[in-house]
Amino acid sequence: MDKKSVEVFERGWMVFALAMLLLFTGLILHAILTHGAQIATVERRAPPAEILAKARFAQPGLVQVGPNQFELTVIAQAFSFVPNEVVVPAGAEITFFLTSRDVLHSYQVQFTTINVNLIPGEVATLRYTFREPGEHLVICGQYCGIGHHNMLGLITVVSPEEFVAQAQPVLKPTAPEPPAEPGEVAVALPDGGAIYAASCLACHQAAGQGIPGVFPPLAGHAPNLYNIAGGREYLIKSVLYGLIGPITVGGRTYNALMPAFPHLTDADIAAVVNHTLTAWGNEALLAADFAPLTSQEVTALRGLGLTPSDVHTLRQGLGLE
Repeated sequence: MDKKSVEVFERGWMVFALAMLLLFTGLILHAILTHGAQIATVERRAPPAEILAKARFAQPGLVQVGPNQFELTVIAQAFSFVPNEVVVPAGAEITFFLTSRDVLHSYQVQFTTINVNLIPGEVATLRYTFREPGEHLVICGQYCGIGHHNMLGLITVVSPEEFVAQAQPVLKPTAPEPPAEPGEVAVALPDGGAIYAASCLACHQAAGQGIPGVFPPLAGHAPNLYNIAGGREYLIKSVLYGLIGPITVGGRTYNALMPAFPHLTDADIAAVVNHTLTAWGNEALLAADFAPLTSQEVTALRGLGLTPSDVHTLRQGLGLE
């Protein structure tokens, strides 16, 4: 190969590299001009427990703060976003407040330039306006454990008129219910199966079988917890405050973090625990005097300030490995 052919060869690669540089620069500029540059800033840093105790994160979700202005607070945890699904109006300015409850996650919104790493102990914030109605899948872009692939959310953008209609539904007039007799007032609990599907299924699986060696089964095991002295309260505390530390179920050792779910209402927690106690054949294993958990029981145990390690200690105190 002579000197001239080498120069032509090198010149060709230089032209190719320059063309690629211009192409990718153009794509970046196009994304900025059409979607805007979304650079998240860190609003604050503090211990995760301190951040999650703030009023904003105690009740995550969408809040209107002004004309056509909203704030969306989201908590990432293994393996879900809270809230998991959000409906927002097109054309409104949305300020996101994002944090992680446990490990490194990310909040990546499909068809937008939103892609933020979420670090425990940090609150990331950014602003974005969804221009057109549509659906945007939300994914976690950082590998966070065995259930990472199930960590999905959804932002649904609707017209301002539809958003207002959903927020203020028109109710058909109905005949008044007859007054309840004293002592017969009952509070209907939410659908525990739906709550399980949204918050627990990724780890404990659809049939409650868990993932061997990673996440323990609830089928055949949850009634054993309920039937021992103190088990009823322990089940509530494990959902409210989480659990960390090695446990043994069915001869297998498990040592994965169970996240806390304080954002669930008292009725939600009672409903989902009742579901795990009665689904998958568990009902037949319960003590004869079983009574469904109530939201009042959850209320009485909320606000104790327990940590996942404290709950693990409680488990050991019940004589469980």
